[in-house]
Amino acid sequence: MNYNRIILTTLLLGLLLINNGSIFSQVIGNAFLSGQTDHSGTKVKFIPNSQTAQLDSTYTNFNGNYTINLNGGLYKVLFSKSAYQSLYYNSGNIFVIATNDTLNDVTLQPGSVIFVTGPISGIWENTNYYIVSGDININSGSSLEIEEGTNIKFNGNYTFTVDGKLTAIGTEVDPIIFTSNILSPNEGDWNQLDINNSQTVIDHCIIEYCKTCINSSDYSPTISNNEIRYFSDDGIYSLKGSPLITNNVIHDYYSNPYARGIWIQSTSNAIVDCNTVYNGLGYGIYSSSTILIKNNIIYNITGSDRGYGIDVRHAISTINNNHIYFCRIGINIGRSGDNNMPNPFITNNTIRNNSHAGISFDQFYGNGTVINNIIVNNNIGIEQGLPGCSFCSNTPDEISYNLVWNNTNGNYVDVQIIGIGQIVTTNSNADNIDSYFNLSQDPLFANNTPPNLETNSPCLNAGNSNYSSNIGFSSSFVCEQIILDSNFNLVEEYIIINQNYPNPFKNLTIINYSILKDTKLKIEIIDIKGQIIKVPVNEYKISGEYTLRLDVTGMNSGIYFFKLSSNNYTLTKKMIVKI
Repeated sequence: MNYNRIILTTLLLGLLLINNGSIFSQVIGNAFLSGQTDHSGTKVKFIPNSQTAQLDSTYTNFNGNYTINLNGGLYKVLFSKSAYQSLYYNSGNIFVIATNDTLNDVTLQPGSVIFVTGPISGIWENTNYYIVSGDININSGSSLEIEEGTNIKFNGNYTFTVDGKLTAIGTEVDPIIFTSNILSPNEGDWNQLDINNSQTVIDHCIIEYCKTCINSSDYSPTISNNEIRYFSDDGIYSLKGSPLITNNVIHDYYSNPYARGIWIQSTSNAIVDCNTVYNGLGYGIYSSSTILIKNNIIYNITGSDRGYGIDVRHAISTINNNHIYFCRIGINIGRSGDNNMPNPFITNNTIRNNSHAGISFDQFYGNGTVINNIIVNNNIGIEQGLPGCSFCSNTPDEISYNLVWNNTNGNYVDVQIIGIGQIVTTNSNADNIDSYFNLSQDPLFANNTPPNLETNSPCLNAGNSNYSSNIGFSSSFVCEQIILDSNFNLVEEYIIINQNYPNPFKNLTIINYSILKDTKLKIEIIDIKGQIIKVPVNEYKISGEYTLRLDVTGMNSGIYFFKLSSNNYTLTKKMIVKI
């Protein structure tokens, strides 16, 4: 064996690993191409971010392996290949190469980067991703379809305006993503989706790092099954439309003490149904409009100035079957700036563990109904008015059939209803009640975990049966549904509602609808408790256009639904009766 040759080779290798006093580090890793067996040709570019670092690059082999010797220092690493989406290692963050390193595996997805600004239309394919480098808009009369799994990234404070029709329908596995393109994103990096078209559908999308993520203004889009997060102002805002807002998860908005998960304003007649809103400072759901708020779960809205799970300011609002906890105030009923009286119907909610109050009639001078609610373990159960408030004299019309218990500083504070909370007799379950059938005892949550109840809970069969036989939130509910076909139009087995006007209305509304194929059709009018009020149509219909003049004389003011059904398909729309 030639030991002199071995020693010489070792010395030469040592010299090769030294360059101007800097010691080289060997970096290895794998970069794969999605769906391919040949992973060769990906460029791995090392971008220096310190004086000791040096610009260099290499390429992957058939198996996706790469190896490179680099000066020690600070680097970014960019992976790129034609017809594939470029990818920064470690989300583009700088990292240190000091010794021999093995980088984590990466996988490049097919597609190209497309920069967009100005008018847009057509189809955005999920094989590309789109960088918004200026305000973009779908003009009136145009449309844009975004495929499932598509990524849209905003380079700055830009607005996506929708005057035409936007169809953004992802899936649970492959959502459409609207996000910031800033390296370290923050709440409010980009402006908003500004929706000015009622045919727009936003479904199974992730929308993040915006100011107001969805602004539907005067229109009535469908906003369903989305995750909306990390915003600075509002998750969803509606001014005068009647949107369906259902099955969304809205969370983590801490930068603004007045931010709102969902804000429904003015004359909007919205349905806010089956959403989960959590981790914010201002409001979970805020409304100064006629609204149906049902089947929502709201928690951790904790701001010291607001911190309202639900805040209702005026009009006929129904707050039904919500679970609200760990907020400052569970439900706040307050005076709006235009002095309209709030007239809320608060029924079958479970409101617990809120740091100030379960329900607060704050600056209240309207009417109110509080029935069948569980209000427990708050600082105050139900409070009325503020000290020194000159317009807080009105008392809620009815507070009955509730279970109000174990609220630290009082179950009822300043509530001006004679005898409220004072036990006078027992109910049919032999439990103690006051003159208004209100209970005050442990609700017996199943396994001591709200909101579900034990089988021997005093809340069962103790409610006002006009609303529900039980008291409190029920997890057995059906959310508002929308069925979509491959062209993203409403499909109800050949049934389409063309128009319902006026809405709201007093005694008469006109419903125009189309039958696209001969079928048996039933039309039912249903109240907010799910009871069928009228069945104006129940017969076989041939294809064509029809008009139904619906007379509701004798019905009370409130929110109702007309339901068209054919075979196994249904279409339900909301209507407002204002007698």
